[in-house]
Amino acid sequence: LKLVFDHFDTSRRGSLDFDSLRYLLKSIGIVCSKRDLATLEEEFNARGNFTFSDLLQIGASTYTDEIMSQEVTAAFEFLDKGGTGKIPTSELKHIIQNLGLGIKLSDEEAAAFVLDADPRGTGSVNYRELVDVVLRR
Repeated sequence: LKLVFDHFDTSRRGSLDFDSLRYLLKSIGIVCSKRDLATLEEEFNARGNFTFSDLLQIGASTYTDEIMSQEVTAAFEFLDKGGTGKIPTSELKHIIQNLGLGIKLSDEEAAAFVLDADPRGTGSVNYRELVDVVLRR
C-alpha cells in the first residue's frame, strides 16, 4: 500500500491532495459513496493534504483484514484452475507486475517479492499462506 501511496505522491511531500487520494482509493478498489467523498473533501478543506497514516485509517474503516483476506483469496482461487491452493511463482510474478494500480514493478522488485513468497524455491506458492503473511505485516 505504501508503494501505491508513494506512486500517487508525485511531489514526494509525504501527502496527497483530495483528488490524488480519490484516485488512489479508486485504483485499489475502494469505492466511496458521494457522501463519503463529500466528508473526505470537507476534511481536506479543513486541514489540508492526507498522509499515508490517514490512508491507513481510511482503509481500516473500509476493509477489515478478514474482508481483505477473503477478497484476495477469492481472486487467487479464481486463478487456481486445478484447485490445489497454490499458484506457480511465474504466475505470481506476472500478477504483481500487472496489478493495474498504475505501478510498474521492475523485474528485480517482482523477483524479490517472489523470493519472499517462496524462500525454498519450490516454484509454487500457497496463496492462502501468502495472503495471511502479507495482511499481517
